[in-house]
Amino acid sequence: MNLYVYYEVAVADAASIAVAVRTMQEALALAASNVHLLRRADTSGERQTWMEIYEDVADDFEGRLAASVDAHELSERTGARHVERFDVID
Repeated sequence: MNLYVYYEVAVADAASIAVAVRTMQEALALAASNVHLLRRADTSGERQTWMEIYEDVADDFEGRLAASVDAHELSERTGARHVERFDVID
């Protein structure tokens, strides 16, 4: 299963949030085959849409991710986090 998480961040806070997200992703990297942090290409204004991607994760990964988001205090610094789950079609 792959997890796609998208949310908005304030441009003014983007640099510090990126550090926090990457630190969190490093801690979770062993639980996913690939980890990515993306920003919507057509961003303008005071907010940006970001996406975290976690590939080939176990079914319990979402709980681990939620705990890590709390531990890195990201819930208070980003907009609502939307999680989408996709399975690879063989």
